[in-house]
Amino acid sequence: MRNSIKALFAITALALCTVACSDSALGPDTSGTGPDTSGGPAAPSGWATVDVVTFEDGAIVGSSGIWRGLRDVNVKLDAQGFAPGEAATLWAVVFNDASACVGECDDPDLFANGDTMADLMYVAGAIADGQGRIRFAGRLGEGSTRGTIMPLFGLPPYGVLDADLSEIHLVVRSHGPSIPGLVGEQTSTFNGGCTGFGAEFGMPGPNDCVDVYYASHYGN
Repeated sequence: MRNSIKALFAITALALCTVACSDSALGPDTSGTGPDTSGGPAAPSGWATVDVVTFEDGAIVGSSGIWRGLRDVNVKLDAQGFAPGEAATLWAVVFNDASACVGECDDPDLFANGDTMADLMYVAGAIADGQGRIRFAGRLGEGSTRGTIMPLFGLPPYGVLDADLSEIHLVVRSHGPSIPGLVGEQTSTFNGGCTGFGAEFGMPGPNDCVDVYYASHYGN
């Protein structure tokens, strides 16, 4: 799975770079500071936790939990290994019908397999503390497409269609050292503070954005 998700985000970055050069690009929804917070109470399923691992070698660097509610998915992720003050964002790769994936869900199932009803969504942003630890918390409302960037690819956004059944892969994206005046961009957009993309993906800066960690949560 590590190679599949790593390939998925490599393809995502390539596709974003292509779209960024066009005049018809649509920016991600940054009208708020996090996912939709409307919806119903959580079902008593409790937190399902998995390890957070690196893309580089699969080393365990933290823990991630998902609480699948009646009409929402609550997310938390704690990880270490950052530089103090490093900025990062958390993204959800959502496969609403993982049974339609060809083998393990990966980039073709996100971008070229409409039967999976997949989405790529912003979850949260954070800054590493003095010990290099970082904590994310967010919520994806069932039926909400807030935070999606799928329209950038000319693809329909789906959000989370079924909080209980959706397969969700969480990806931590480093935006490098905090930059005065750009911290908000570095913690709320796909490429804020970094080179390689237009301002529609976040105000550019001198840093390099890199996908560093991931956690995979499979549907019930």
